[in-house]
Amino acid sequence: MIQNIIFDVYGTLISTGTGSIEATKEIFMSFIQSGKYLSLAGISPHDIYKKWKQYHREHIQTIENFRPEREIFVMDLAKLYQEFGISNCAEKDIMPMIRSLYGRKVFEDTLSSLEQLKSKYRIALGSTTDTEPLTENMVVNQLMVENVYTSESLKVYKPQPEFYRKILEKQAWNLEETVYVGDSYEDDIVGPKKLSMKAILLDRNHRYYGEQLKIKPDAIITSLNELKGVLEIMNNGD
Repeated sequence: MIQNIIFDVYGTLISTGTGSIEATKEIFMSFIQSGKYLSLAGISPHDIYKKWKQYHREHIQTIENFRPEREIFVMDLAKLYQEFGISNCAEKDIMPMIRSLYGRKVFEDTLSSLEQLKSKYRIALGSTTDTEPLTENMVVNQLMVENVYTSESLKVYKPQPEFYRKILEKQAWNLEETVYVGDSYEDDIVGPKKLSMKAILLDRNHRYYGEQLKIKPDAIITSLNELKGVLEIMNNGD
C-alpha cells in the first residue's frame, strides 16, 4: 500500500514558464543581431535553447565528479559559444540564466492538491536543481513541504538510481510503499522504475499522448487533482 509520495518539482509542482528561453534570448540576441557570427544566421533563441537543453542533459548524465547545476550551466554555455564561434566568457555571461531560476510560480492545482494529500500520505520533494533557487521558489509560493532533496544536497542527478535510493534511505521509507510523481518520462518514470519503485507520469500538456512508452508508468494523469483518486485505486488494488 502506498504511504509515501516523492514529487518532482519543476514542471510538476512549479512552472518553469518561458524564463529559460527569455534568458537565452538575452544572452544571444546581441550576437544574432550583430551579423558577426554567421553560424547564428537563421537560428532563433528558441532553437538555441533546444540545443542548450540537449547539452545540459548530456553534461548531467556524463559528468564524472558531481558539480552543482549552476556550474553545469556555465559548461553548457561554453559549449554553445564554442559551437557558434563566440569568444565571450561563459562564466560572465551566464547570469540571465541563473536569474531565470528565481521567482517561478506554482501551478494552480499544486497547493490545494498537496494539502489534500498531506492528510493521508507522507510527502517529500526530489528535484534536479541546486538547493538555493528551489528554497526561494518554495518561500515565494508558500510551498510548505518539510522533506526536500535536491541534486545538490544528494550529490547525484536524476535519473541515476542512487538519487531515488538516497531519498528512501534518508526518509527511512520502504520502496514498496513509495510512489514517485513527475512530468519527465526519463527522470520520473524510467529512473524510479530502475529501483522497481511505483511511478506516476504527470502529462499536463498531453506530451506523451499516443506514445508507445517502453517502460510503463503505473498511471498517467493530466492534473494533480487526479492524483488522490488514482492513489486510492492503486491502494485498493493492493
